[in-house]
Amino acid sequence: SRILSRGPAKTPTCSLQGDAVFYVTPDQPQQVMRVPIDGGDPVAVAKVQAGVLVTLRISPDGNFLAYTFYTGSNAMRHFSLAVLHASDGSLLHIIDEPKLGAWNFYWSPDGKALDYLSAEDEFADVWEQPLAGGQPTRMTHFGSGEVSDFHWSRDGKRLLAVWGPTSDDVVLLSGLE
Repeated sequence: SRILSRGPAKTPTCSLQGDAVFYVTPDQPQQVMRVPIDGGDPVAVAKVQAGVLVTLRISPDGNFLAYTFYTGSNAMRHFSLAVLHASDGSLLHIIDEPKLGAWNFYWSPDGKALDYLSAEDEFADVWEQPLAGGQPTRMTHFGSGEVSDFHWSRDGKRLLAVWGPTSDDVVLLSGLE
């Protein structure tokens, strides 16, 4: 084992070439950091746009980083997605106020969109937000139930989803004295 960073680190993600790890410092203002996988000094790649970073992921080709961040005290109300170049941290896109639930996203296989479950449809389907902008599109059409997790196959040809009906039960417990 090897220690790559001393001190707190959030949401680490490994470069696809396996030569570096990206992570986020927890102190304000937060920074995206890169440290060589063989050890060495961490280097600041970018400052988080504003607020608090939630999720950090690297693109399929390893050229871009995307992260969600929120401002204010309620992550459910005011959050955004930022996409930047992994090499120098320069900003490529910001998507303000995407659908609720997009704070936990995955890259699409082609790296041109971010995929997520939406709280707005009660997590019933997988949605895709194009980085070029525009409205998100529904990737699945289950109609009911809930998707609890999903991932793309390594070849990017199949979307695997954990889906099923949801139910809530109310139970009266008595005689507990």
